[in-house]
Amino acid sequence: MRAAGARGALLELDGLAFDPILHHAYKVAEELQPDLDKARELTTLADRLVCAYPVWWGSIPALLKGLLDRIMLPDFAFTYREGKAFPEKLLTGCSA
Repeated sequence: MRAAGARGALLELDGLAFDPILHHAYKVAEELQPDLDKARELTTLADRLVCAYPVWWGSIPALLKGLLDRIMLPDFAFTYREGKAFPEKLLTGCSA
């Protein structure tokens, strides 16, 4: 990666300290723990996101799902628009 002139950051889920449960859905804004703030910051800086994980019962592991649930929130990753069936994407210029 670096030989090609690219920079990267590694975020290892097992080393993060955060509550993976979205306790109140989107009804109440929950304060983000510092590691969730870090994950959000790295997400906004990225041109590409690469997730490497084992398939767990045909899906992503619960901890990764919890991370995504906690950081990909309204007004960060997307926003709802009245009269629109789908939310507007806010994280543009990045692919995963």
